[in-house]
Amino acid sequence: MKRIVVLISNAGTGSNLQAIIDAIKSGVLKAKIQLVVSGSPNAHGLIRAKNNKIPNLVLKKKDNGEKILLKYNPDLIVLAGWMRVVPSSIIDAFPNRIINIHPGLIPDSEKAVVRNPDGTHALWNKGKMTDDAIQKFLDNNSTYAGSSIHFLTHEFDFGPVLERTFEKIRPKDNIGTLYKRLKTKEHQMLIAVLKNLCNKKNIMENDERYALISVFDKVGISEFAKKLHSLGYKIISTGGTSKVLKDNSVPVIPIQEITGNPESFDGRIKTISFEIESGILYDRKNLKHKIQATELGIKKIDIVVCNLYPFEKTIANKKVKLADAVENIDVGGPTMVRAAAKNFKNVIVVVDSNDYDDVATSLKDNIVDMEMRQKLASKAFAHLSFYDSQIASYLQNEDFPNLFTLPGEKMSDLRYGENPHQKSAVYFEPNTASPLAKLTRHAGRELSLINVTDINAGIESIQFFQESAAVIIKHNTPCGIALGKNAKESLSRAIDADPESAFGGVIIMNKSMDKKAAEVIVSFKDNRKANIDIVAVPSISPSALELLTKLRKSLGIYTFGQFSQKNMSRKNVKWIQGGFIMQDADMDIEKSFKDWKVVTKVKPTKKQLEQMKIAWKFITRIPSNAIIVVDKKLPMTRGIGSRQTSRVRSTKLALEQAKGFTNGAILASDSFFPFDDSIKLAVQYGVSAVIEQGASINDKASIKAADDAGIPMVFTHRRAFWH
Repeated sequence: MKRIVVLISNAGTGSNLQAIIDAIKSGVLKAKIQLVVSGSPNAHGLIRAKNNKIPNLVLKKKDNGEKILLKYNPDLIVLAGWMRVVPSSIIDAFPNRIINIHPGLIPDSEKAVVRNPDGTHALWNKGKMTDDAIQKFLDNNSTYAGSSIHFLTHEFDFGPVLERTFEKIRPKDNIGTLYKRLKTKEHQMLIAVLKNLCNKKNIMENDERYALISVFDKVGISEFAKKLHSLGYKIISTGGTSKVLKDNSVPVIPIQEITGNPESFDGRIKTISFEIESGILYDRKNLKHKIQATELGIKKIDIVVCNLYPFEKTIANKKVKLADAVENIDVGGPTMVRAAAKNFKNVIVVVDSNDYDDVATSLKDNIVDMEMRQKLASKAFAHLSFYDSQIASYLQNEDFPNLFTLPGEKMSDLRYGENPHQKSAVYFEPNTASPLAKLTRHAGRELSLINVTDINAGIESIQFFQESAAVIIKHNTPCGIALGKNAKESLSRAIDADPESAFGGVIIMNKSMDKKAAEVIVSFKDNRKANIDIVAVPSISPSALELLTKLRKSLGIYTFGQFSQKNMSRKNVKWIQGGFIMQDADMDIEKSFKDWKVVTKVKPTKKQLEQMKIAWKFITRIPSNAIIVVDKKLPMTRGIGSRQTSRVRSTKLALEQAKGFTNGAILASDSFFPFDDSIKLAVQYGVSAVIEQGASINDKASIKAADDAGIPMVFTHRRAFWH
């Protein structure tokens, strides 16, 4: 039963108060008037209160009205002709609990307009007392007079409107006749509003709570639903979810009973309905919404549990037809998830089964706070974004659309970022063919950001080879790359390419690591007192794993399965501050060989051309400016000059590192030589052939330097920058 305090007019008859008293006596209104307050001892309403033995008092200007009201702590305060300004402190103390009867038609917003039943503009009468307001209706030749009941706010004569009533103005009306009829309707309106607010079965006292459950991933859903049911929630559910819950003895209300309609159009319409979305979306703190929900019979859905059919599974099948893929696009699920997430202050939305236990425990302990609600809502919007981005990507047929979303799902947290004080996590796109997504740890250290990017750089470096290939990476840059007849040979050559830099490096191979290959790492440690930090290979034999595990406990040993260049991404993303750049991936290296041109008098031998092709594949994934020296016979680097702002400096570094192996070697450049200095320097070291992009304005000088030395030079007409 609601407790009411009525503040009455000093000069009125007290008819509004009497209407409330009569409604309570007749049982129409289940409430109790705690107190009647007037500003004058002569108010007629006080006589009515005394006659009905209702506590009453005269509030003098010196009295503390707020203190008095707080003492009684009413559920509702009714202003029935109260003439004084209600202090802000009282409005703040009783939010959405003070209702006022205003002699005019208050709009829903400052800029809105209320229309009379005949479509004409209704009068607000803001700031008008009753007699003045009635007179204004008459003076303006209005077709209708009217009153509004609204919640009191800090804005004068304005606030959420609970109800309006209209009375048609007759030709011979005066203030007295019009006021009498309007007052009768005011009484009816007042009791109707109070009935909605106070009666036991209205929304404010309705203890019925509903949870809507519709999930694709049904792991843990029965247990969660049972916990919600034990907490007093009635479970609404659909289709397959409903069956699972029923099979596990969870009472379920079929969604059709809420919507009033069956599942239709082959299941396309199930949850989308006015009844469901209203039950999720209406504001529980807005009394006008509550009243509307009561009038419309809307169920209060306080929890929405939904996860969507993983669209990536549909399109993972490369043979799936467009029509079938489109048919698997969920519409109802995203609609109710979005609605619940928007209304997170009132509704708990759960899209991740990992949150079931936390939510159930928090509900049981009554500690669901706004932080948890907002976190769950954020997760829900991310779930929707991830889902929609896959659909957009699947349907997209432009290379570079105006809007592009990149979905990512966290695989794991990393040990740390680039530095130990930085947090980090790794994410992958759905259905990615990247070997990194299949990384499996077998022993040793957890991965940091640099470890992951080093493994990635290694995979990039060896992806172009069918032969056994190995690379040692440090800081995303190869120390040495090599091919071989088997894993042992390619790895041994990769380490020998620059054993000094290989210390603390990351080994990546495109073939399985057997015991013989593992013994190369053991030998590297024994003979050079050097360690390797990470080994990442498609697979590893048990004997090799046992050997390496004993070699060094912290040695991270990872496998990533077989991979093919054909399945690698055809797009490449470069992150920039506040955004990213997307470009075509630099692939199909071998196809570019047909565009090569010998520009010198001397042509390369068959062996030199073979080594040039290997060198060009090597250099396409070495950070620019890049110069490499490749052995004259063996498919391996002998020197790498990388990440220099001067091309000749990169040349010097590569040649100096390759000292002892430069005679007869191949020198490759990822771009053109701006001057002939690098060619002349290479000749001094005994390099026997050069391959570069060409297209410099000084190409003739470089060609002359090669011709003067009697060595061949090939232009690729294709740059191989990598950053």
